[in-house]
Formats: sequence, C-alpha cells, structure tokens
Amino acid sequence: MIQDGFYDVTYATLHGEGSARVRYENGTIFGETDRGTSLQGYCRHDVARGVLQFEIAAVVPPGKVSITGLATGDEERRVLFKGEAPARAGQTRFSIDFAGRAIDVSARYAGPL
Repeated sequence: MIQDGFYDVTYATLHGEGSARVRYENGTIFGETDRGTSLQGYCRHDVARGVLQFEIAAVVPPGKVSITGLATGDEERRVLFKGEAPARAGQTRFSIDFAGRAIDVSARYAGPL
C-alpha cells in the first residue's frame, strides 16, 4: 500500500543518474529533481493486481540534457510517463521506457507529510 508522505526517488540510465524528492498526498504527486525538472501527476494502488499505476508529467527546463541524453533546446520540454510498479510497503523498484531508452527507478518512503 502506498501512503501519504515524502518519497526519495533515484533513477539511472546509461547516460547518468539523478534523484528527486516527491510528495504524495491523496493520490497526487508533486516534486522536483536534482536537475530542476518539475514533476506532477498521480499514483493509484490497484489492490487486486498488486501494482501502483502512475502517470507523471516531467517538465524539463530549457537548455538541459535529460537523464536519457536528450537535449531540450531553447524551450522547456514536457514529457509524460505512464506505467505500473510493484506495490511494496516502503519501497519499490521498476523500469520505464522513454524514447527507446530504459530508465531504472527506485522509490523509498522518506517520512510523513
């Protein structure tokens, strides 16, 4: 079960790694990465299937190179991530695909709101 609170998220690709602190409250996710990308979305626990279903919009600032190695150019880039992750108490690990590049993700409960 996912609980309201703060989560520490780490992620990595062949091009590097990064981290974020996200706030989860009543199904809504807000946060920011260590590279200045803002995160906003939702996460729902599908109890019957034992998975977390999520949809997160990442807004990458202009002039940045993302963790996947793609550059944003002169304007910000909005990227939508959808997927599922195993529902485990306190921590989960999963991979997502972006433009044919795998992003390995780990999220760990860091404490209450």
